[in-house]
Amino acid sequence: MNLRSGMDLSYDIELQVALALHFLPLIIRVEHHMQLKNPMVYDIKQKFTFAYELAILSCVFLKEKYGWLLNENELGYLAVHYNLSLEKQTYYVKAKRILVVSPSRTSDSLLLKYTLKNWFKDMILEIDVLNLVQLDQQKLQRYDVIFTTIKDIDKLPFEAIQINYFLNEEDYIKIRKALYSNHERNVLLNYFEKRLFISELVADNKEEVIKELTSIVERYKQIDSDLYESVMEREGYGFTSFGNYVALPHPNDLIVNETFVASAILDKPIQWGA
Repeated sequence: MNLRSGMDLSYDIELQVALALHFLPLIIRVEHHMQLKNPMVYDIKQKFTFAYELAILSCVFLKEKYGWLLNENELGYLAVHYNLSLEKQTYYVKAKRILVVSPSRTSDSLLLKYTLKNWFKDMILEIDVLNLVQLDQQKLQRYDVIFTTIKDIDKLPFEAIQINYFLNEEDYIKIRKALYSNHERNVLLNYFEKRLFISELVADNKEEVIKELTSIVERYKQIDSDLYESVMEREGYGFTSFGNYVALPHPNDLIVNETFVASAILDKPIQWGA
């Protein structure tokens, strides 16, 4: 188990083989200062955030043991291997009651229902297809997730997620994310506290942001280590900005037994990474 992440992937023999094969040429590249370019690194950091973080931890180990420091391009390639391993893990997700709002005829509705059940049979407890006339607020409250094939969003429930009538790969990803995120959102909300939130934080650089956030954490939480130094140490191994004006700074080590999130909205955007 990695003590910094709390993640144990030692059971995954395929990952071990893949990393071994990956590191053989990587060692040669690093020793000869020939690290690869990675045109997908931006997307990898956004879509595989946790896997990229595991790659960062690998970089920490390499630096401590061999003095090597990988750039974000090489980290992106490592993240792909970790993400494949993470994807193979099975997480329990409570089956959902799903509503699809569609103007379709009965025969068309059956096709939609069949496709969704075929794709997500273990994640769907119940699925109904209704048109706008059949909707009322009481009916909407019994569903966990609402999708729609109707383009006129003004007449739809605000939480309805747009999908195509003829479902495609993009719809599959969107639907899967919605079914999982409902569960994840409920879990994640437990980690947020009002007292650890700063609105319109005035800061000119990431050091000031991190200083403010770590100060408010130390005010309300029992922290034995220097939180600011640990977070800045982590920043030294790679920027924690992931696009869309979002950064996720965090300590380099597990320094407390409690999981929590301190968050801030800046009064203006700042440059976080290169």
